[in-house]
Amino acid sequence: MKRRIIVCAAACLWVQTSNASILFQPGPGNNNPVINSAGDQGVGQPISVTSAAVVTQFGFYLDMFFGGDIKFLIFDSTNTQLLYSSAPEAIGASNSLALVMSPVISFDADAGETYHFGFAADNIFGFGYYFPEEAYSQNGFSYAGGNDVYALYAMPTFERSGNTNVGLEIDGTLTPASVPEPAMLLPLALVFAAGLYRSRRRLMFRKH
Repeated sequence: MKRRIIVCAAACLWVQTSNASILFQPGPGNNNPVINSAGDQGVGQPISVTSAAVVTQFGFYLDMFFGGDIKFLIFDSTNTQLLYSSAPEAIGASNSLALVMSPVISFDADAGETYHFGFAADNIFGFGYYFPEEAYSQNGFSYAGGNDVYALYAMPTFERSGNTNVGLEIDGTLTPASVPEPAMLLPLALVFAAGLYRSRRRLMFRKH
């Protein structure tokens, strides 16, 4: 009986930690129309991390007016070392904002670090943004200043900073912490119940 309870708890723990969810989602922005930008450029957003996580996807609210290719990017805190770059993703022509997500990845975002999540496009684009800048945090991920502007689609390079926050979404799984979250209480309770059951059986055997 005890073994079954412990196995059930372990299974619950595995399911809880393996399901990715939205880590950061401030929304598409608060301005309309979107900023229009020339092609062969990119945009990014610095994000500070206080809770370690594995990022599995991220994306931006984009409007590719004539269609084109984009690459998803993650730079380090100095915005000079490219930590991740996707293969070119073909995006169809559109006339409205839509959330465009990166391929599925497995990127370790360490607590205490700042990462620059961005993209580069080979054609004219618009993107969702917040102006003025907002103080937004969710699940240990926070805006860490104004937006980035990157030059060159073929080899994106930081060019300058802007005064907006980019609308984006970051998905993934938080690294298990020492203090259990509410969703973790059920499997922990099952483990506790197993221990209590064993203790009661010992008492019963002592009485008889």
